[in-house]
Amino acid sequence: MAVSIPVLIGITIGTFLLISAAPGDPLLAYASLDDFSDAQITRARAELGLDDSLPEQYLRWLSSILQGNFGRSLVTQRSVAAEIAASFGITVRLTLLALLVSTAVGIGVGVISAVRQYSLLDYAFTFISFLGLSMPGFFLALLLVAVFALSLGWLPTSGMFTLTLPAEASAWERFWDSARYLVLPVIALSAPDAASLARYTRSSMLDVLGQTYRATARAKGLRESYILWRHLLPNAMLQIITVIALRLPGLFGGSVVVETIFNFPGMGLLSVRAATDKDYPTIMGITLIFALLLLAANFAADMLYAIFDPRVQYDQPG
Repeated sequence: MAVSIPVLIGITIGTFLLISAAPGDPLLAYASLDDFSDAQITRARAELGLDDSLPEQYLRWLSSILQGNFGRSLVTQRSVAAEIAASFGITVRLTLLALLVSTAVGIGVGVISAVRQYSLLDYAFTFISFLGLSMPGFFLALLLVAVFALSLGWLPTSGMFTLTLPAEASAWERFWDSARYLVLPVIALSAPDAASLARYTRSSMLDVLGQTYRATARAKGLRESYILWRHLLPNAMLQIITVIALRLPGLFGGSVVVETIFNFPGMGLLSVRAATDKDYPTIMGITLIFALLLLAANFAADMLYAIFDPRVQYDQPG
């Protein structure tokens, strides 16, 4: 865990330098600079701290973070923590649903492909997996909207809920209405990762299917399904765990595209707006949250290693 701190600091420094090097002026978030006098522009830059050197700006931001203060948005003048809190739960819900769907589908398809190797079903799953891997996320999202929302009219095109839903609607009606708006974004976000995970799972399962302990378990009279899910899959999970952990940054990154296309008011859409306005404090706050989530996912992957493989031991201090 100690190495996570330098990694986290390195991520924030890199992000800060990239934001600073990007073209544009944060003052444009307010209005055209032609509407300001030179004195007003100078005063505004001084108030926002934009005239300070980059090390001074970064250290000031880092100091405020250590005090639990994310600063204020240059655009809305609201607390960055409040901006993130309003969208964080939406992105986490979307990302976790996509993670669960892609993990269940990817592992299930991969196991079936390995068990039915070279069958028609295996070839079909392989074709679908390669199709999912080769299709860009934004194209898949637009295709889903064109087919299921515009052509068939089965699902809504964007948003989180129906604005015209009656106030007297029951809890079940509200839940179902919200679920309908999640279907297309979850599919668009989870499909590429499910395809990738299916290929990794198939490869890992093929490695363990020929192991001698499978024949030993059969000789003991154990059912094939029990051997598969109780002995073979846990041994194949070590490689799969790494893939799942490494997929999380992709899911958060993919949420930027998906939330923008489906007008989902999460952190992805917030980051696009902040980048467009060159809103330094908001971008840095979002980057910090994403970096912490990534480090937490890597730590969870290390813990899962020990659960699935008792041979993995972590040194205890002292």
